[in-house]
Parts: sequence; C-alpha cells; structure tokens
Amino acid sequence: MGVTCQLLLTKANEGVSYYKAGQSVTGTLKYVFDKPTEFTSATLSLIGSGFCQWQTQLANSILIHVGNEDYVVQHMDLLQAKQGEVVTIQPGSYEHPFNFKLPEEIPSSHKDDVGNITYKVELRFIKSGLVKNSNKFNTIITVYGDVKPNIPQPLMAGLNKEYKFLCRKNFLNLKAQIRKKKQRS
Repeated sequence: MGVTCQLLLTKANEGVSYYKAGQSVTGTLKYVFDKPTEFTSATLSLIGSGFCQWQTQLANSILIHVGNEDYVVQHMDLLQAKQGEVVTIQPGSYEHPFNFKLPEEIPSSHKDDVGNITYKVELRFIKSGLVKNSNKFNTIITVYGDVKPNIPQPLMAGLNKEYKFLCRKNFLNLKAQIRKKKQRS
C-alpha cells in the first residue's frame, strides 16, 4: 500500500471554503505509512500558477502562443534532511499543522478555454534510489483576489462646448456640480 494522505484545510471565511488574497491557508496534513520507507525529501507546498494557450493563423501557418506565470510558491520541508541525506520514515500515523500566507496582490482563481489560474496545497514525497519515484497528493483551493479601484481619487469630468454668438465673446463658460443621488432606505 505505501502511503495514504489527507490534506485537511481549515475553512477561512466563516465556514466557506475559499480564500482571499492576503489570508492564511491553514490546516493539518495527515499521512500513514504501512512499512518503513526511505525518502530524500518530503515537501508540503502552496503553489499558485497561471497557464494560457491560444493560436493565431498567419497566411499558411498556425502560431501557438503559450504563457506560464507563478503567483505564489511556498514550501515547508517535513523531513528537515540535509541535501542528499536519506531519511527512513517508520510505519505509523503522522500529523503536521501548516500555515501558508497568500500574497496581497494575486489574481483570483479562474478557468476558461484559453487558460487557468489555479492554487493548490501539494505534498510530494521523493523516494531514494536510482530511479527517483515520487508520491504526490494535492488539493485545489479557490482564491479571490483583492479588487482595488484603478483611480484612487474622485473622478473629475468636464465638457468644453463652443457656441457662436453675434457678439465679441465666442465662448460661454458653464460650471456645474453633479450630486450623488441619495439611496432610499
């Protein structure tokens, strides 16, 4: 059987299962081994990345455009092993609490035909030996970015209208104030 794993996330917002930019992603990692197993690393990570792909046609050829971007990559080393050191994990149950902080300026989770932005908590065990086998477990989380206005000051608008009169002055200057309509309760 090898290893079984559970990534238990703490609900972030009054019992709902999404996170906002700047919040902490917390929870408990639980895993069980049924026999002694040697590993070179065991890493719990918070990963947020974007991927897009689309194509355009130019004359007789098709161009494929691909883009990748990382928004957050945070790691937690579970073995605390030195580089190249092999650690044997004995049979039994293990628990590790975790806490990752999402950056303030990240985009929301998204998926469409052109691409996606995904966030996940991922556990990866890498076994020792000539062939580097790995066990990987992950859970996708939904993240909403923080929407901020583009213009920090009030928006000023103006209108310059030219009128022709049979007098010496060619312009009529008008000034107006627009009041915000009060909401009825």
